[in-house]
Amino acid sequence: PAGVLTTGELQRTVERFGGRKGRAGPGHVGPEYVGRRAVVVGGEPVARSAVRTLRAAGVEVAAVVTELPFPATGFEAVPLLTGTVVTELLGRGRLTGLAVRGRDGRASVLRCDTVVLTGDWVPDH
Repeated sequence: PAGVLTTGELQRTVERFGGRKGRAGPGHVGPEYVGRRAVVVGGEPVARSAVRTLRAAGVEVAAVVTELPFPATGFEAVPLLTGTVVTELLGRGRLTGLAVRGRDGRASVLRCDTVVLTGDWVPDH
């Protein structure tokens, strides 16, 4: 669905078309749509950069989700869900949320209209 972005797509869109602040139209920042409430998937420094980019664009960051037990630091004032995986993207036409599952097996839904997929980098050795 619309609202699923990579880190590069997020950065390019915000750089080329600006953020939510002071833009005409509800949340539209160009060909790609950056919504009002986002979840960032990944716990590495690039995820921290995505959080900063979203905030600078006027987007609320609902959570950072990572499978890592000990992600990078610096996610102040953002709920950090460690040991958690995304199991499903929800919505038709436009993202409305993410289904997630914690390491303990508990499932929940995070409401959002944008997800930024940054990935968790694991070394080969």
